Amino acid sequence: MSYITCTYCWKRGHNKLGCPERKAYAKANPDSFEAKHMLAEKETRKRAVANRRCSYCGDKSHNRRSCNPLKQDKALVLEKNKEYRKHFLNELSKAGLGPGAIVCSAAGDYYREPGVSVWSKNVTMMLTNIEESMIDFLQAPVLRPDGELAEVSYKCHNRTLIFGRVIKADGYEEGEKRTYSTYQRATPSRPQQNKLYPIVGYDVSCILPDELPTMFDRKPTGQENSMKILSPSFKPWTISEEQENELTPHLNDTFHFNPDKNATDWEKGQLHPLTGAWLYPDRERVIKAYEERERLERRIQNESI
Repeated sequence: MSYITCTYCWKRGHNKLGCPERKAYAKANPDSFEAKHMLAEKETRKRAVANRRCSYCGDKSHNRRSCNPLKQDKALVLEKNKEYRKHFLNELSKAGLGPGAIVCSAAGDYYREPGVSVWSKNVTMMLTNIEESMIDFLQAPVLRPDGELAEVSYKCHNRTLIFGRVIKADGYEEGEKRTYSTYQRATPSRPQQNKLYPIVGYDVSCILPDELPTMFDRKPTGQENSMKILSPSFKPWTISEEQENELTPHLNDTFHFNPDKNATDWEKGQLHPLTGAWLYPDRERVIKAYEERERLERRIQNESI
């Protein structure tokens, strides 16, 4: 049963644009207001169709649903991310960060007193889970077209990549609490035994600095390594087939694959080829755009002389 109600005849099953009574009346009375209004509606729809274009690639011959460039970009990013995940998980296992490994993670306060080590508080845990939805090639080290190492976002260093079961927590005072804001209840800062504890990208970078290069040198800035392996495990990590064939939320957001309804035109459109996110999945695309920009800049300089 249709719940659409026509605002012209007030019958159900169609709307005003497709109302047969309205069409019949306009045909019988071509000089009437309704007939002229229907003609104006028709012209408006014609202009809308003529100006319609794909929100992803901008082509007028199709819409986003049937956009081949979008489908090709999605397939490319998914395939390259599968390759990166396999590589990264292998590197974790080779470094001894496989399932069952026992590690110690520094948990000292970020805003601690001068001279107090980040290891003043620490948590010992056994690695149990991998966070597949947070692992993608956006955290991979890549070279820009000019040969410099592209900086990895701080967001990548704060991502939770692995979870471990807490074995013990040292350096915490009895009953110590930490308040995160005036609107949140004070919560115990001591991690509870056997609870899951997150290991973020920065922690992993202490063990695998070449896989997750930091944007800063730890020693000059007073930073310290925040994790060490107590008992390594070289067992492999596995990812479910369902998760393996899905793009991470970070990739969907970065490449504008699934924009929100209220997204801007830029948030819906294809990511510019000069954007660093393309360096890992399609380096040739970035280099081609980089060279084209260089030629354009040289031409503008020559014309200005």
